[in-house]
Amino acid sequence: MTAKASSLLYRRILKGASKFPSKNRWKIYEEIRAEFRRNKDLDPESAKAQECVEVAVNSLKQLAPYTEFDPDAKEWVFNTVEQPMPPPKGWKKDITELNPSKPGPRQRAEDYGREY
Repeated sequence: MTAKASSLLYRRILKGASKFPSKNRWKIYEEIRAEFRRNKDLDPESAKAQECVEVAVNSLKQLAPYTEFDPDAKEWVFNTVEQPMPPPKGWKKDITELNPSKPGPRQRAEDYGREY
């Protein structure tokens, strides 16, 4: 990705984050800025840089409905993605691996066999 393209992606994702309807909007905005700063020196051809670009593009797609929102439209459609962001490294999907002896407040014993 060229410097100009990454700059454009950066500006567009910040614009989307600034219009995101959340009480944590500015925290999200600052986290995006910090993430871009942390990765600014990556080699554009590296796998890590490509992964970061993919996450940023997916995030931009998730923010697009809020950026391109037309309040006068007759119909509003929001499509959501089940898991828009990749899980953190070391994340365990099966809750029984975390603490099998103690069910959480929203779980029942028979739910332990299902995937979440």
